Amino acid sequence: MESILSFFKGKKELWRTIIKCVVAYEIGTILVLIPAVYNIAGSPPYLVPLGTLFFNASGTAGSQIAGMLLNILTMAPCAVWSGLVSYFCVLYNRAYYDGQPGLYKYGAGAIGAIGFGICVFTMAYFRLKYPRLYIPALQGFTMPFFIITKGVFDTSYSVIFPVETFYPVLIGGAVALIVNLVLWPETAAKKSEKSIGQAIKSIKGVLSFVHEDLLKNDDSGVMTGDITSSTKLQNLNNKLQKDIDGMKVARQDAKYEIVVSYYPPESYKPLTSLLSHLSQNLQGFSLAIKREVRIMLEKKVKAHLSRIRQRSTVDKDHENIKQARNSAVSIVKQYAHSKPILPTTSSAALTIVNNDTFQASVLSGDTLLQGREYKIIDRLQSSIQPALKRFLHTCIVSLEQIENQLVEHKAISVKRPDEGSGIVHSKSRIDLLAALNDFKETELLLQQEYEQPDSVPSEDHFLVFTVIFTLVEFGKELIKLQKYADELVLQSNSKKWWINRIYFPRVPLKRWLSKGSSGNKAAQSFSEKVVLDNQELRLQEMQKTSHISNGQRKSTATTSADLANSMSTEENDDDDDDDDYDDDNDSLDENEGLPMSRRVGRIVSRIETNLDNDHEIFREGEDYEKQMEIEEAESVPLQQAQGKHIWNKWLYRLSKWSQYAPTRYALKFTITTELLALMAFLPIPGANELYNNNHGQWALLSAMVVFNYTVGSTALQCFYRVVATIIGAVCGYLALLAGHRNENPYVIAVLVFIFQIPMWYFLFNTPYPRIGFISILTLAVITNTGYTDFYNEAIFSPVWKRTITAFFAIIVVMLVDQLVWPVWARKSLRKSLADLLIATGIQYSRVVSLVCQENTKSYRYRSTFEECEKDQKMLTKQLRVLHEMLILASTEPRLTKGPFPIKEYSEILEHERYILHWIQHIQKTQSFITESVRRTIMTPVNSYRKEMAAAVHLYLFTLACSLRTKSSLPASLPSAEMARRMLQTKQTSGWKKNYEELCKLSAKSVANRQSAEHQVFWHTYAAGSVEVVVEQEAMGDIITRLMGQHIFKAATKNWNYYEASASSVILD
Repeated sequence: MESILSFFKGKKELWRTIIKCVVAYEIGTILVLIPAVYNIAGSPPYLVPLGTLFFNASGTAGSQIAGMLLNILTMAPCAVWSGLVSYFCVLYNRAYYDGQPGLYKYGAGAIGAIGFGICVFTMAYFRLKYPRLYIPALQGFTMPFFIITKGVFDTSYSVIFPVETFYPVLIGGAVALIVNLVLWPETAAKKSEKSIGQAIKSIKGVLSFVHEDLLKNDDSGVMTGDITSSTKLQNLNNKLQKDIDGMKVARQDAKYEIVVSYYPPESYKPLTSLLSHLSQNLQGFSLAIKREVRIMLEKKVKAHLSRIRQRSTVDKDHENIKQARNSAVSIVKQYAHSKPILPTTSSAALTIVNNDTFQASVLSGDTLLQGREYKIIDRLQSSIQPALKRFLHTCIVSLEQIENQLVEHKAISVKRPDEGSGIVHSKSRIDLLAALNDFKETELLLQQEYEQPDSVPSEDHFLVFTVIFTLVEFGKELIKLQKYADELVLQSNSKKWWINRIYFPRVPLKRWLSKGSSGNKAAQSFSEKVVLDNQELRLQEMQKTSHISNGQRKSTATTSADLANSMSTEENDDDDDDDDYDDDNDSLDENEGLPMSRRVGRIVSRIETNLDNDHEIFREGEDYEKQMEIEEAESVPLQQAQGKHIWNKWLYRLSKWSQYAPTRYALKFTITTELLALMAFLPIPGANELYNNNHGQWALLSAMVVFNYTVGSTALQCFYRVVATIIGAVCGYLALLAGHRNENPYVIAVLVFIFQIPMWYFLFNTPYPRIGFISILTLAVITNTGYTDFYNEAIFSPVWKRTITAFFAIIVVMLVDQLVWPVWARKSLRKSLADLLIATGIQYSRVVSLVCQENTKSYRYRSTFEECEKDQKMLTKQLRVLHEMLILASTEPRLTKGPFPIKEYSEILEHERYILHWIQHIQKTQSFITESVRRTIMTPVNSYRKEMAAAVHLYLFTLACSLRTKSSLPASLPSAEMARRMLQTKQTSGWKKNYEELCKLSAKSVANRQSAEHQVFWHTYAAGSVEVVVEQEAMGDIITRLMGQHIFKAATKNWNYYEASASSVILD
């Protein structure tokens, strides 16, 4: 009984959706069971219930309306084209039978095949290029499938036949739309409101967990000393990121669809942007907190080993040493039973067994921690703990107030099952600004640490300052959110007439078509979604490259203003479509900022570090500097040089077009359908009649449904097709058998109602939605074909014909997919991951180069900063696409090798996500560092910073080459840790010499804590570099397990050991 209730418990929204879809499908089925209706329902009549499936009521009303309009726009040209091709075939056949000389008897077959291929290729191309046309294109395919194949060798033509194929799907779509409007109507605006409420709830969940469960109030320690709590914090952050992504998708749907809302859709953009910024700051705060938890736990284990080691020596008692090792291992197992929160390596076990000093890296497996002892991190954290807990509590209460305010004014929707009224009012409004200023007192507390003798900046200070910085930035964004919530509720139109609540999308048509709806699970397949996402990134990269190429043809006299004007349209489009764009960036002077060309950004990333501080001279030479950079942009690597002749450019464009994903998809799909429809065009007497009388078009429908972009997803869909076809065909046969074909339509209607419920459940709530989709489709085809009995077949004939055509379509699809441009998701994943690592190294070097520039208002700095922002967003999108590719790769069969290492690739992507986060953190924090601090302690060590950036870049480049070529890694990798330590040593030396000067930089207003803020900014900047190195080293260990590493027998065991661990005792 409990197992049955589990299908319904907590799934209210799911069953509402299923009920709507069942009702719409049942109405469509009943319509074609009525003789007076199915005689005028078109040809074939089962397109009516299929219309309720293709435009099912699970989506939003606005999406359905838009889909119906697009359905008409796509089907009408296909119907006209197919009708014209059939008409030309009829004219040809008449001319032949009238005795026209020189005509081939079966020439109409060639005309039909060519017209069929042109129509299918065009629709397949635009279907993949524009996600909004995905479902309407399916309806467009039915036009040539049924119109051209049936009228190739006819001698008479009827205009009614194309029309009869055109309108049945519209009838089904209209039925589904009416049901969706009558039963629990839902719009994209409502989904967006729910997603915003869920995002706020997730943010509160992370803050509450840190405040109540992670930070201790007693004297037993600063933080909870177990990995379980840290793992739970990571899970909460992952859930938050998932909710933020869902919020962005829902807002995009509301932006590109017809919605009914109390607020204009564009008014939610600042709200979602602020919540996204809150989540980014909260992620950095959580990563820093998790690092502290792990460090404190490792110190605990290390202290335990030290106590045991004091009772024995290496030369005297090996048994006690062995006992110490076993004890360490037991502690590790005790705390590390859950998923680790920091980088893990395969050498962790060897470290436990072979290194008797057991550095703090034992638990995390991170060898980089060996050189950093974190001696004072407990004391530093405990000094800020009270203020930290107070501010966290204030943030939680403020978020609760904001949430209540938005819910009360119907701006968002929040599910609160445990509360009666649904809204909890706080007594008084929290003054966030005052609370934030109180929390920033902790900066002064940490600065006082440096008043102690021999106190110098270390990794302890970097990490704790990062905790403060991320939470301060979180507080600033929360203040903005509080202010905007007050502004948003004033824009409500709840007191206006209902017609004023309807909003239509106000975006260019091309952009609207390029954004698909996320609400319809029966729509786009996952592989095609990945292809489209990857295609969008490639298009942006191609545009970037094309702008570079266009720049070569510009005169050297072109000014940067002309360059900015030529790019203004593109930049505005990008910014308008980017929800994460920060309109209130305090780190740059917006009045002086200029929109820079992407091609110039490639050159200006090479920043000169020794510019004159004389602003007069700089302003005079800025125009000359811009001009020189544009001239430099004209130099192109020889490998990328374009041809000089016009035919070189034509061939280049043709080559790029043939490599375009929609082009290849359309060609493959056209070849598949031409082969499946070949019998209808063959110059064999009776072949066309045999094809049509035995439902040859069903094979085309099967291919249309199962054809995907990657080999693995196509194979999986083919398997699902077989299973779903059998399920749908058997259910349809049983319904016809129970109703004695067409004698008792009531029994057929009841059984169809019963059979379709689990099929819809499969579609919406299982990992196998295609089984549900295809089984519903097959049920409609079998039931209607057997009921109408146009071909006077036996009752079981549609079942076995449907099965055979499905098998035949699967064979053809698999062969074409394997022979014509096969695409393997795991291969694309590996190569795309290598490209991402290379781009990440470039991005890190570019971001680090920003701090080498003293003048943050210079042209070079501003243009490079903008380039970093754009590339950071691009890299984040690429990472998201890789996560989707990973899911596809996990489903692909490997016949000659072992299982695909999904876990290892998932860990690599996780480390890559952290690296991108810390790179963004570095870019943000360096923008706060003042010119005086840069001049005093940053720019004097630029050469060391360059070496560190080069080491990071080279390390990631080496990993990428190993992945792309599937070759083993070198015996030793270029670690950036030594370069980072050298940089830290030199920077610390400069800091000690200029400490008093740094503290006096803001002596005019000590109350404003600017001196302490200077410490925060460059300390947390340094923490970002520490974390990047840690993450990339952990990633390197995983890639070593994947691809292998060269091992030299002559090399000693401590070949790759750091100097800090070289003196440790290694036992045999």
